[in-house]
Amino acid sequence: MYPFFVRSPDALKIDTFDFNTEAVITAGDGDVGNVFHHYNGKFGAHQRVYVIDGFRRVDPRYFYFYFSSEFRRAVSYGGAATTVASLRRPMFTSFPVCVPPRDEQLQIAEFLDYETGEIDAFIADQERLIELLIERRAATIAHELSAEGRVGWQTLTLGRLNPTRETGVSVNGSAGASATEPGQVGVLKTGAASKGYFDPIENKAVEEESELARVACPVKADRVLVTRANTPLLVGTGAYISRAHPNLYLSDKLWQIDFGPWTRYIAWWMHTDMYLDQARMYASGASPSMWNLAYEDFRRFSVTLPPQDSREIIVERIDAALIDTNAAIADAREAIALSKERRAALISAAVTGRIDVRDWERPKAG
Repeated sequence: MYPFFVRSPDALKIDTFDFNTEAVITAGDGDVGNVFHHYNGKFGAHQRVYVIDGFRRVDPRYFYFYFSSEFRRAVSYGGAATTVASLRRPMFTSFPVCVPPRDEQLQIAEFLDYETGEIDAFIADQERLIELLIERRAATIAHELSAEGRVGWQTLTLGRLNPTRETGVSVNGSAGASATEPGQVGVLKTGAASKGYFDPIENKAVEEESELARVACPVKADRVLVTRANTPLLVGTGAYISRAHPNLYLSDKLWQIDFGPWTRYIAWWMHTDMYLDQARMYASGASPSMWNLAYEDFRRFSVTLPPQDSREIIVERIDAALIDTNAAIADAREAIALSKERRAALISAAVTGRIDVRDWERPKAG
């Protein structure tokens, strides 16, 4: 019945509630500085989530916008030295808040409610478009990889292909910064494999000497990157790595697998329902938000393969068929990224007074 706020952007559901208040909620560890909620009513909260309520001099909605924008900068200087970035109470109590007159707070909150609502609606449309394009891509791949009516196709386990696997270690890094400059070292996050393509930007920069000494297994070319630990919907997702990234390393939640001449074919096959159904069948976990896939089970997955002389023809046909679809997905993702940047900049400008919205009026419907 009630939302249950955890350390990720999406709330879960729970049958009981711990709070009945208007609150601003943020993650205490994990994706620190990037997860914020505003909620008014009954809800539950994970033990590593901070709940801020009891507002007096500040409007809760205004505070939500101010806090979600400016607190990120405060925590970017680093949290406690644990396995993940972590917040402590002094980081909150020492955080300065700009408190304009009450009527200005309400005007800023109304302005941002409207403007961010417009941006969020556009982002939602683009996300839906991506879902439809991904469905189209999966249908194209499934059609090309279907063995129905074809001669010489055979079903084997992945273990029969004699794959070789590498994995990394858990390393402390910056929760909000990626390694993007030459020479910077980064450790891949699970998002690098869960989008249907390999995304090297999904990494956390590693700067401390003690942590740099622990990184293991650089990203290599012509491999399949597989998420061995993730949410129930994303565990087991994979992506093809076309080129090496010597300054990027695996975390312990990712596998880098070489299937020899079958690597590219298997990477496309991992988009099909046949693969995804097996990933969810074999994966398990005690937590509703984190499941694990054992490598021994992964090797038991069944895959239907064409004759070797047809393998490259099929892969090339899929590559050609998906050029436009993949380009459209990339364009939609870029539009979402730019919209999120605009949203963040607009909020920051409004709550810090860089733009004056005191005379703004909500546009009339129609």
